[in-house]
Amino acid sequence: MDSARRSYSMYADVASAASGPRYHLVLTAKGQRVANRGWPAVVAAFERVERHLERPAGDHLQALLELREAVRLALAEATQATSSTR
Repeated sequence: MDSARRSYSMYADVASAASGPRYHLVLTAKGQRVANRGWPAVVAAFERVERHLERPAGDHLQALLELREAVRLALAEATQATSSTR
């Protein structure tokens, strides 16, 4: 097993067929240390991008979350329509 795979464990929790699988990432102590060391780079990159936005980054994040939910619902509708025509 490579070192990247040893730094975390993951399990799938399936809520329902309509919502699909949900994954919960659980970091080990080593994985948390690696994440903590890399966090300043994430913040710096976010700040560089945010300077080029006309609106606060939070506005864009909210729009992305709304879009993701709309896509999930549309896919669920399509899946439901496909299964009902069979």
